[in-house]
Amino acid sequence: MEFANLQHANLSKSDMDSANLKNADLSYANLTGANLVGTDFCGANLQGANLKGAKVKWDGRDLLRRAPTKAVFDTTIVLPDGKTWTHSTNVDKFTTHPANR
Repeated sequence: MEFANLQHANLSKSDMDSANLKNADLSYANLTGANLVGTDFCGANLQGANLKGAKVKWDGRDLLRRAPTKAVFDTTIVLPDGKTWTHSTNVDKFTTHPANR
């Protein structure tokens, strides 16, 4: 799904384990409760996306594939804990251990 246009898509509770969403437009997509472990969002537009309750592995290697500055993030993104993203957000707390996938 590289370069896919998924603006405003309802992808809640979807299983996208290890999906390729490089450069995809996920602006304002509903990703609540989705399995995003290992999903590659490098270069993706996540502006306004709702990740509340999503299962992610956010260690700089999986969610953003070592390129967090290449993905579009802003304060409209809802993180798995229901809070919005800021430059000071501690993303380590969103790490999902592989045994819990």
